[in-house]
Amino acid sequence: MNFASIANDVSFPVLSGMVSHWQADLIACGGSVSPDRMSLGVQVWSDLHLEPPEGVECVLASGLVNTVAEATPSLVRRGLPVWLIPEAVLGSDFVYAQIPLDEEYPDRLRAVWPLRQSPAVIELQRQLATGDLGAVLHLQMERTGSGGSSFAPATAEATWLHDADLLRLLAGGDYRRVTAIHSGHSPQGISTASVGLSGEGVPDAMWAFRGGAATRAELTVTTERGASVLLWNGDSAATLTINCHAVELSHPVGRARLL
Repeated sequence: MNFASIANDVSFPVLSGMVSHWQADLIACGGSVSPDRMSLGVQVWSDLHLEPPEGVECVLASGLVNTVAEATPSLVRRGLPVWLIPEAVLGSDFVYAQIPLDEEYPDRLRAVWPLRQSPAVIELQRQLATGDLGAVLHLQMERTGSGGSSFAPATAEATWLHDADLLRLLAGGDYRRVTAIHSGHSPQGISTASVGLSGEGVPDAMWAFRGGAATRAELTVTTERGASVLLWNGDSAATLTINCHAVELSHPVGRARLL
């Protein structure tokens, strides 16, 4: 499949990496990406109100680009599938406005969650589905930001959106009770944001975001037969350890199955 992306300098590596993982082709790019970040041969889509370059079959868009909220309905109505990476900055008003659009043009607009595309997450989900690890008893995720000991609450909220989806995925259900706490208030912001999740038929989950010097995330999934750990250090791909043994992650052969 041939993709066009709508990205900025922050989101472009994520979007282009996903297209590469799917073994698809990125042939055009709109938004606000520096030319030196694009691979040779990628066409510039300078005006999102115009048709994308010839050959584009699907648009992969980042919610971090401020023009995406306006461009998405227009692209869907013009017949282009849009796979959108949700971001907190889009807000709930944007989300609710897409409901009638999805009803009128079913299957053209999809939410895509980058953490779900990680080979480590896919492998852990596979092993949980087989039952070899037993039932999930508890999930705990801890993130560290890179902006110092204090941060604006919006920084944690932006990360929470994607982490919440991952916790729901691995828990295998929806949470009904949420407890959120900000602590360490100062003129510079807060030092910790934490969320507790619980519900009927799902394991309890805890999530925390703290300030620090380098980005890092660790998700521990406790099951009946031990513990599995997903670890992200900086921009590196996630690793997976199950019961203290590193899991070798295989790469797909041939063209990967798209969403």
